[in-house]
Amino acid sequence: MTRLTGERVSAPVGGFNPTYQRHVAAYARCAELLPPGAVLDVGAGTQHSAELLAPRESIAVDIDPEALAGLERPTVVADMRALPFVDETFASAVAVHSIEHVPDPAALLGECHRLLAPGGVLALSTPDAGSLLARVLRGRWLGFRSIDEHLYFFSRRTLARMLERAGFEVRRFLPAGKYLTLPRLIERMRFYTRVGALLLRTADRMVPRLSLYVDPRDTMYVLAVKSAPRSPAGTRP
Repeated sequence: MTRLTGERVSAPVGGFNPTYQRHVAAYARCAELLPPGAVLDVGAGTQHSAELLAPRESIAVDIDPEALAGLERPTVVADMRALPFVDETFASAVAVHSIEHVPDPAALLGECHRLLAPGGVLALSTPDAGSLLARVLRGRWLGFRSIDEHLYFFSRRTLARMLERAGFEVRRFLPAGKYLTLPRLIERMRFYTRVGALLLRTADRMVPRLSLYVDPRDTMYVLAVKSAPRSPAGTRP
């Protein structure tokens, strides 16, 4: 039995919820890249992103019915690898931290290609396993520490190759910076260096509410456009 994993993000509990904030920031960044028209939100999870995609109509798709329960937008419970929509239904699709959780990411991209109108836009975000930080830290990189949740890891090169095989033209890759409070930075730094964590803890006592913009360039946003019919399985274009 294959398994799909996921990072469930329901609400900004406790004021600053890093996982929640990361996903909201990702949706906001992706929304900037989308054209007008209907949006397929693949692996949508909970309601936190819908207003960021407005005024476009969006449909939330997730394999977990509990995640979609009570949402204030159209929802469909489905496997991302076999979506129950008519071909060329959507102007755009978003997949925020979803593709790394799917046992067959090529099938997910194939479905996105099928469902997008000609020239449709796909915006997705995922950890960048080819980033300098991931290569330097190796097993200590936080992306690899999510091995129980992340079934696949991508570099820009491998993801671009998979997108091209699915019939997409990759327009650009964008890094993903974020604002982090000092407690969150301390939490991250303790995985890498005790000295760094100690210095941040000292700074946190001096300026307890300070947040910093950090761009480790180990998460990527990808903008791709549907450019050609997909090649039949097992063949090359």
